[in-house]
Amino acid sequence: MQRKRPHGDKEKQDSKKRKIQHVTPDVNGLVVHRNKKAPRLSTALFHDNCEIQYGSLRQLINYAVLGNEHTTQASWCSIHHQKHLQGVVVVILEDLSQHHFYQFFTHFRCLRKLFQHRFSLPPPPSDFLASLVGLDLNDDKGRQPYVYIEKQRWLTLSSHFKLLDIAPDKIIRLAHDPIVQKYGRKRHGLTRYLLSEEEMRKYDYPCVDFPDTKNYVHSNCMEVPTDHSPLFGLDCEMCLTTKGRELTRVSLVDANGYGIMDELVLPDNPIQNYLTMFSGITKEMLLPVKTKLKDVQEKLKRLLPPDAVLVGHSLNNDLRALQMIHPNVIDTSLLFIRKFGKKFKLKFLAQAVLKRDIQSEDIVGHEPSEDAAAALRLAQYFIEFGPEKVTRKYEEMITVFAGPFKKPVCLKSVRMHFQSCGPIHSLNLVVDTFQPYVCIKYSVLEAAQLAVKHLNGTYVDGCCIKVQRLITSMSLDYEDLIKEMEEDPENSDTIYVSGFMKPLTESFLQQQFSDFKEIKTIYAPKNPMNQQHEKYCFLKFESPESAAMAAARISTHGGLMCQKAVTSSHLLQWFQEAVLSIPPHPQPSLENIPKAVLPQIISNTDMKINKLYTKLAVNTLCIILFPGNRNGEILPGFGLMGIKK
Repeated sequence: MQRKRPHGDKEKQDSKKRKIQHVTPDVNGLVVHRNKKAPRLSTALFHDNCEIQYGSLRQLINYAVLGNEHTTQASWCSIHHQKHLQGVVVVILEDLSQHHFYQFFTHFRCLRKLFQHRFSLPPPPSDFLASLVGLDLNDDKGRQPYVYIEKQRWLTLSSHFKLLDIAPDKIIRLAHDPIVQKYGRKRHGLTRYLLSEEEMRKYDYPCVDFPDTKNYVHSNCMEVPTDHSPLFGLDCEMCLTTKGRELTRVSLVDANGYGIMDELVLPDNPIQNYLTMFSGITKEMLLPVKTKLKDVQEKLKRLLPPDAVLVGHSLNNDLRALQMIHPNVIDTSLLFIRKFGKKFKLKFLAQAVLKRDIQSEDIVGHEPSEDAAAALRLAQYFIEFGPEKVTRKYEEMITVFAGPFKKPVCLKSVRMHFQSCGPIHSLNLVVDTFQPYVCIKYSVLEAAQLAVKHLNGTYVDGCCIKVQRLITSMSLDYEDLIKEMEEDPENSDTIYVSGFMKPLTESFLQQQFSDFKEIKTIYAPKNPMNQQHEKYCFLKFESPESAAMAAARISTHGGLMCQKAVTSSHLLQWFQEAVLSIPPHPQPSLENIPKAVLPQIISNTDMKINKLYTKLAVNTLCIILFPGNRNGEILPGFGLMGIKK
């Protein structure tokens, strides 16, 4: 029998190395040796409100860079196998706060996928960088973005990710933004956005005393408009005749976007070019047409009420094509105007602001009724949403309406029925409905979701009730947003459980859920008023599959109610402070950037960070910081972190 040759010392060492290492290519195609003892994070974030002080964050960064030879582990987050970290990168998004992460939650697709560890930060001090890494900002040497240390491991501070620098067309800072300079930061009624007589002259609108408008027809809308005056969207198409551009089609839509006029018009002069690529008008379309310019002028005069406000995109061109004078107009190209008078195209604004595609490349020419409706909706959007939009949006999401009930309504019975889903912030009788309804505002989003799912169609005091959210234009995307939050990596392994009869204790929860062996953490939030535990909790499991199995089991047995978590612990704290408080907190200055470009800016930021992340070496700790507001307002910061695998 052949005996195995014993290993020498060198072979033993080589064999040991092979056991702990394997070779993989990195993102650049280079061969790297990845240690099986890869660095990883172990956080205790789920145990509290997730607000991390800057000193604690600095301690984590110091340990990641220097190791235990120079400092100690942070109590709130442990870094295992720190010696195998290849580097530390900190990205600071100076214009963002926690508020923006959840306002544009669906736009941060890459960040949500890459970073499962998240935490809140207090509003930043004036010496933000000094508080973060202990740099002396008065010292020029302290401003160096790279701090090299021994063993060729490094800390990188990337503070150049300013949101406004990522904006298309180099949008300037808020204080000099032309929209803010003109309209301010508060929401106004529609009359604030009407063009003045001076502006109409400046932007070549037809006016009564202009030499070239002597033969123009007045709309006869001479009544002074109010904030309640009706809005109408107008759009025209033209062709080229021997006398220049002339009208070939006119569309008018009412405030609901319904078409009330769509007429083809035969020009008075011979047509040289139908401009089909832009107008969509062909020779065949106009062959049977007998309608002339004066006919549509008279029809418009009959349709428009005395205080009508016309809305359009560069509406001066449409009114000149109609050869009409109308005193009350809103021009959407000027609502979203850029520096030096540059304007956004209607197609871009419709997609960026309204998520609506118009002027499709598959269709030849423009559809005037579609363009008129898009311009009208842009103006309505500008008027409707003020700086408190996001806070109000979440407030609507945690509010449900139940009914109808019989008179008199026993609010005590209603409260007992609905508090099984979670803590109720307020409960009020709706007095302006024919049959009694009750408005229930919860403290957490999961509770409202449970109420809509499980209490709709149930009986209270002998009444079969409906449970629903208020339907508004803002609420149409709630289900999509909640679905995104349920599937977010931070929430996918977590469930929300309610229906307990008394405030929770640690010993009770351990006993209640002792059969679930894969629970990582049990989190029982406290009431911010009395600091007692609430009657609901979050259970975090080892995997999403374990969480789903536990949710099914809890729902089937025991009389408790549960569903997927949608509110991470730091977001729960934000809800209690920002959404449930009265009055709501001031909104950050980023709210005043033109809404047409905000989603694109956020998406660009998200993609830039993703591009940076893909270029990092394996086993690099990456921390993304949203510093929050620096003006003394209560707007918390936010952080995400992870180690690249």
